[in-house]
Amino acid sequence: MESIKASVLKNRNDAPNEGKFIEGMNNLIEKEGDGVCQAFFKLFTDLDFPPYTARKNWFDIIEQRESLSFYLGRDIALFAVVLDYLSSSHYSFKNSMILEFDTFEKVLRDSRHDNLTGLLHRASFWEVLNSNIALAKRHNAELTILFIDVDDFKIFNDTYGHQAGDKALAAIADVIRKESRSGDVPIRYGGEEFVIILPNTSEQSALVLAERIRQNIEGLVLSIDSHPRSFTISGGLASYPGDAPDGYLLLNMADRALYQAKARGKNNIALFADEKQRSYPRRKLVRPIKIKKIGLDSTLPLAGVSKDICMGGMLFKAAYSLDVGSHIEVNIPVLNKEPLFLIGSVVRVKPEKKGGYDIGMAISFKEMEKAAKNEITSFMTLQQLAGKGSKRRQVAKSTTNIVEM
Repeated sequence: MESIKASVLKNRNDAPNEGKFIEGMNNLIEKEGDGVCQAFFKLFTDLDFPPYTARKNWFDIIEQRESLSFYLGRDIALFAVVLDYLSSSHYSFKNSMILEFDTFEKVLRDSRHDNLTGLLHRASFWEVLNSNIALAKRHNAELTILFIDVDDFKIFNDTYGHQAGDKALAAIADVIRKESRSGDVPIRYGGEEFVIILPNTSEQSALVLAERIRQNIEGLVLSIDSHPRSFTISGGLASYPGDAPDGYLLLNMADRALYQAKARGKNNIALFADEKQRSYPRRKLVRPIKIKKIGLDSTLPLAGVSKDICMGGMLFKAAYSLDVGSHIEVNIPVLNKEPLFLIGSVVRVKPEKKGGYDIGMAISFKEMEKAAKNEITSFMTLQQLAGKGSKRRQVAKSTTNIVEM
C-alpha cells in the first residue's frame, strides 16, 4: 500500500493540472487496480474504503465533476467535488484533511524519508520491496536490487568530520536520485549504504544502470576544507526470482555480491550471478572464438580466444574492450560438430598488462531459449510459405492441364 500511496502522491505533485492528475490516476488504476482508489481516499480524506467501494466513489466523483463543469461552463476543482460528494453521501465526513493537504503531505513525507538525503529511509524498505516483489510475482516479471556502499567512507568521516561526511552523502544520494529511472525506488539503507529497487529489470539491464551510477559518483568532486575530494562506490546486484524467491534472501544475495565487489578491489559492481559461477566447476577451454555484440548497436563478429568455461559463464581474451552490461553472442567451434552458440552479458572487463582484455561473460539461458524459439518460428514460417508456394504451383499446373484439354 505504501508504494501505491507514493505513486499517487508523485502523480499529484508531477501533474501540471487537475486534468492530468485525473488522467494519471486512471492510468494507475488500470495498472495497479482498485488499491489506487483506496490509497487516494486514505491519503486525502483519511477514510478507509474497501477497494471496490473506493473505485465506485472515485468514478462517481469524476462523473459528478464532469457534469458540474458542463452546467457551470468552467472546470470545477476536483477536491471541491470530493468534499461535496462525501459530505452529501451517507459517509461521516466532518473534518476534511483536504483543507490541510500540504501539512499532511509534509508529515507523511517526513515519516518515510531520510532528512539528510531526501530518499526513503530504511523503515520503508521492506514494505516497498515486498510489495514490488508481489507485483513482480503477479505479472511474472523480474525485479533487481542494487546494494551500494561508499568505499572507505569511515576513513573519510574520521578524517574530515561528520559535517563533511553528511555533505558527501547528500551529494552521492543526489547522483543516485538523478540517475534512477521513473519507477525505480532509491533508499538510504543506513550510514553510507544505499539500495535501489529496480522493478521490471533484469540483472543485466540493472548492471548498465549501476555502472552509470558508479561512473558518475567516481566523477563527483567536492571541495572539503578547500581541497578537492572524490569518491567511489562498490555495488552488488541480485534478481528476483532467479537469485532468490523472497525479499529477505534477495537482499542477502545482493549483499554477498557487494562483498565480492569489495574483494575485487572496490569501485566496481558485482553480479550475484557472477558469484554463482565461482561455485560451478570450470574447465579450461583455449580456442579461437567469434564475438558479436547484439542489440541496437550490433556489430560484425570479432575475433577472440576463450580461456575457460562453466555452466554459469565464460572467460575469454580479446584485443578490444566491451562495455559492461552489453549483450553478446559467442560462437565456439567444436571439432566434427556444429558450432556452439552462447548468449549472455559482459559482467567484467579487465585490462591485461601485456595488452588486450580479459572479459567475463554471464550466460543467459533465458536469452538462448528465446533465440532458439525465434529460430524454430522462422523455420516453421519458411516451411509454411514453401508449402503454400507448392500448392499454388500445383493449382497452376492443374489449371494449365484443364486449358490444354
